[in-house]
Amino acid sequence: MTDRFDRGRFNVESPKVFWPVHLEPKTPEPDPLIIMTAPVGGVIIREQNPNQPYSAEEITAQVKQAYDAGAQIHHFHVRDEMGFGSERMEDYYRLYDTFTKECPGMLVSLNLTRPLDNDSIEERFDTHDLSLGDTVIINLGSMNVGPKVFINSEHFIVEGCRYLEERGVKPELAVYNQRMLSDLRELLIEPGIITPPYFINMCMGIHSAIPATIPNLLSMLELMPEDATWLVSVGGRNWLPMLSAVIALGGHVRVGMEDNVYYYPHSDEKIDNGATPVKKMVQIAEALGRPIATIEQTAQLLGLPQLKKSATVQIPKHQA
Repeated sequence: MTDRFDRGRFNVESPKVFWPVHLEPKTPEPDPLIIMTAPVGGVIIREQNPNQPYSAEEITAQVKQAYDAGAQIHHFHVRDEMGFGSERMEDYYRLYDTFTKECPGMLVSLNLTRPLDNDSIEERFDTHDLSLGDTVIINLGSMNVGPKVFINSEHFIVEGCRYLEERGVKPELAVYNQRMLSDLRELLIEPGIITPPYFINMCMGIHSAIPATIPNLLSMLELMPEDATWLVSVGGRNWLPMLSAVIALGGHVRVGMEDNVYYYPHSDEKIDNGATPVKKMVQIAEALGRPIATIEQTAQLLGLPQLKKSATVQIPKHQA
């Protein structure tokens, strides 16, 4: 008795297929991968990681390396000379001018969340230059940020998105749990406040967010609306395995020292440069056969009306 095919017995030239693993259906072609680099936030300091950039020149050096590695979006925070998060527009302009010279065409995800305890449009948006951003973060609920309460009322969520859309800026909708995804649908999509494609940033393991686990990720994806381009930001040690799963599942990623100190869940090795996590995302995507998006493809996936910082865009007044 043998399991080898007996050609003489069956009088055929080649064996028949009896284990049709090749018949499983092909998956759809994945969207090219968007990688957002977040080199610095407003919280992690050099006492936690001495490689954390502070100055505009230090941030730009790391963003340039991330850009060269394939990142298309710079998640934009600024620090003052002491390393604290800054809201001074001169600090924004300095970093903007510095990094755009090194990274032509790179898109900007603008973070305008201060003051944390006052969510009025006037306080958060009117005092800033929205022309610096292609997208602006809108957090879909209130939460604790360390000892502070970060307020995002339903009124601010709705009116903030309306304010941005009227000015041609894409709301980047940050959700921290399943309830916020439901609120997104009820507050913004069903009333027509925002236009598709919706740019959704699922934050996990950050502040008061849902823990960064694969089951939690899958449960949030069950609530993901149609016509969404979704990206995941992971805080803490579990970012690398989580974002590897995100890439395999067709999502997009944010990486960098805003959210992470260590490379691996099992190690105390600290991130040496904000570009290194970008390079890891590129390696994983290449291993899975997923292409990296160009800046033009990124703008299209996000539904941006046009690329900023092109040759035809008027130079902001502070640069004239």
